[in-house]
Amino acid sequence: MDDDEDLRRAAMRSVDPERLLPGEERDLRSTNPRDAAHWTAVYAELLDFKRGLVREVTERLGRVADAARAELDNDLVILVAEESRLDGRHRFWTARRRELAGDSGDNSGIT
Repeated sequence: MDDDEDLRRAAMRSVDPERLLPGEERDLRSTNPRDAAHWTAVYAELLDFKRGLVREVTERLGRVADAARAELDNDLVILVAEESRLDGRHRFWTARRRELAGDSGDNSGIT
């Protein structure tokens, strides 16, 4: 297969909001709160890492040559899309963990 095609596919997979991590699909059906807690932690770690990359690229953009900035702008678009995907998965697993633990998270019943 063509290297350019491999790169395009990898880029598309990295930002696909429906893409799951290995083992995640199996745990979608799990009713064990520990499984949901595991995925919440995994996505929190990935999200923290990706946010650090976005922050680093954003901070350094103003200190690079115009030609380099154009390339880094492309990277930033992909990083932000990846961050968004990870955030969505993290929110899903956070809600699932609360659901399985019997915590609605709305605090409406607290007096």
